[in-house]
Amino acid sequence: MLSSKIFFDDTLILTALFSYTFIVIGAFFNRNSCIKANLWLVIVIIGAFIHFSYQINISIIQLPKVLFNKVFDGTYRRTHLLLLWSHSMFLNFVFCNLISSQQSSSTIHRKFFHLTGSIITLSGLYLDPAFTRLASILSIIIYLILETYRSLSIYPYKKLLNGIFLTFLDDQDSKDLILTPVLLMIGLFLPIILSPVSPVGVGDAAAAIIGTKYGKRKWNKILPFINNSCTRRKSLEGSIAFVIGSIITLYISEYMILKNYPEV
Repeated sequence: MLSSKIFFDDTLILTALFSYTFIVIGAFFNRNSCIKANLWLVIVIIGAFIHFSYQINISIIQLPKVLFNKVFDGTYRRTHLLLLWSHSMFLNFVFCNLISSQQSSSTIHRKFFHLTGSIITLSGLYLDPAFTRLASILSIIIYLILETYRSLSIYPYKKLLNGIFLTFLDDQDSKDLILTPVLLMIGLFLPIILSPVSPVGVGDAAAAIIGTKYGKRKWNKILPFINNSCTRRKSLEGSIAFVIGSIITLYISEYMILKNYPEV
């Protein structure tokens, strides 16, 4: 028998996933009319709230209070976790505004989000893994909804989001569909498995920063028999920084898990 907390979380996640599917389908068929597309979004969201309140057997009028108490449960850990996440998101917001004024960004600029994402992930795993799981999945769904509306050029999402999204565009994305941020979130928030946190977050960011600033020994010079675009761009210094950053973060993660869950 599922506990009430697990049932609440899983029901909310399933409701969000089904709602996302309906939103994407409706947005595609109504992409030529921003009024219809936005109206469809509102209708599906309202329907999702009604369905969720029915599933957990409460009145729709009570739902806002229930959701508020779910987030702000009054515990010491949750309060500190939300404060840390709020500060991290505020730093991301300030950083986005500073860089977006430059019209372009470098690899080091983009790695800033890897570092703040790692902070959010590790703090969540340390303080409240269950809530972090719920928050991360809902965040990914919200991003996918926004990106769907932006990529379909539905007003006002394209106008509002292009200024930030296109600034941090890299070679792996196109202007029509930007998936790197959501892939980063998926990598960081993979349930239980902590290893992606290190390479995707701290390790990758350390490699980019050290390699860009201090990378002198390119791998194509060290290994001349392997001469391709990857070995020409990657340096020995950056690779060492990647390994060190990953190992340190894995040890910190292991310490956090064993400290809070000694039976694991």
